[in-house]
Parts: sequence; structure tokens; C-alpha cells
Amino acid sequence: MTLADHAARVIEVLERAKKNGPVILVGHSRAGMPLTAVGNARPDLVDRIVYVSAWAPVDLDAAGYYAAPGHPARDGPRAAAEVLAGSAAGFSGAPAAD
Repeated sequence: MTLADHAARVIEVLERAKKNGPVILVGHSRAGMPLTAVGNARPDLVDRIVYVSAWAPVDLDAAGYYAAPGHPARDGPRAAAEVLAGSAAGFSGAPAAD
């Protein structure tokens, strides 16, 4: 199962959930990657994203975090870069820049 598969499945669920009211998407640990992918792909489906001790690629895209010193490449950074085409910094649930 790839990052794109995870994001696609979450999007399927959110398409149904959004009909019932505001959606808060919460993820822990490496779930920050698909959270960000979903937020970038379908911001209309998510009112807030909450990162709980999770990768929160808001300053860099996920591929940038993978490439940072001290972070070994996992699950193919190119695959992550294809799914996470942008930054979540502008997303409504992201913290404001100083």
C-alpha cells in the first residue's frame, strides 16, 4: 500500500463524512504524510488537520523532510513528492507564520 493509496482511501471516507458537518482530520506519527496529502488534494473536505506527534510538513513538502540531514529516506521520497505536491502551510488548520 502506497502513500497515494492511503490518501485516496481517506478521501473516500471524507467525501461521505463531510455531508454530516465539519471534519477534523487527526493523525499520529507517520500519518502526517497522508494527512498532508489529503489536505493538499482536497482541502474542501477538511475543516482542520491536527498533527499529534506526527510529521507535519508545513514548512517543507514531505520530500524536503525526507531529504533533510538525519532523516533516512523511507518509502521512496519520489513517491511522496508526487503525492505531496505542495505545502500545507496555507491550509486552514496550519499554524500562522511568524
